[in-house]
Amino acid sequence: MRALNLLPVWHVRFTRAAVLYNAAVFLAFWAVYLATDFDRHFSCEQPVSRRGKTYFALMTHTAVGSNDIAPKTDWARTLTSLHVFAAWMQLLIVFLPS
Repeated sequence: MRALNLLPVWHVRFTRAAVLYNAAVFLAFWAVYLATDFDRHFSCEQPVSRRGKTYFALMTHTAVGSNDIAPKTDWARTLTSLHVFAAWMQLLIVFLPS
């Protein structure tokens, strides 16, 4: 517990901002995936449920990728690329010096 008190105040605020940014990006893209005609824009073996769309959003957001669901249209590739780019922007926010 004492180690937490040693962190500068700006670092604690900065971390909170990074977490909020990360959550906002994930929720925004998750909402877009839920509203999308997923089976038309993404290739998968069977129709994707709401849980499957959440799984895809999480795998894309963490840049893990699983290859069981993949974008097949240009629109889906662009959306997925923007999602990964926005998620990786958090690293720039956290690690680049101010």
